[in-house]
Amino acid sequence: AARPDRDWNATVPVVGIAGGTFGDTNSIRQARAAAKNYLMRLRDSGRLMTNADTGWKIGLSRASINELTQFGQEKLNLLIALPRIANVAVLADSAPNRKPAAQGESVVAYHTLYAPVALNGELRIARLVVQEQAGGRYAFDLQQSSVLNAQGPAGVARFPGIESGARRPGEAHAWTVG
Repeated sequence: AARPDRDWNATVPVVGIAGGTFGDTNSIRQARAAAKNYLMRLRDSGRLMTNADTGWKIGLSRASINELTQFGQEKLNLLIALPRIANVAVLADSAPNRKPAAQGESVVAYHTLYAPVALNGELRIARLVVQEQAGGRYAFDLQQSSVLNAQGPAGVARFPGIESGARRPGEAHAWTVG
């Protein structure tokens, strides 16, 4: 359900990301391997990423990391900034897990968070999907997470940098949620 308590005019900082973070090679396979190695190091170190909006400490599951084999370059480029994106993302929607529980399945709900990112200077929206697991743990569902065009959760294009005086969307330093 959408959050009725959300101030959709709140300002959220834009996370700047330079392209090619894992793509310095000419091979998407090598980029995926480098991204997987980075995320496995984060996971194995026990690092949890804190979301400022909810206070949740969010981890990475091995299953989610293994799904990198299907990621394109654009989505891979966001992963290096995942801790920063996770920090500024705002919770927009939550829904209970309606699928029948498989053996060992512990997902009780899915939460969707959004964060503005400047990917190579182009304003985009990162959508992060977080699984709430039994016992109150949270983990990213990287397969369901994605990069959207410069639109807010409601689908309305917003370029707040222009509204606040920037000359181009890439100059925006903050983004309004709505």
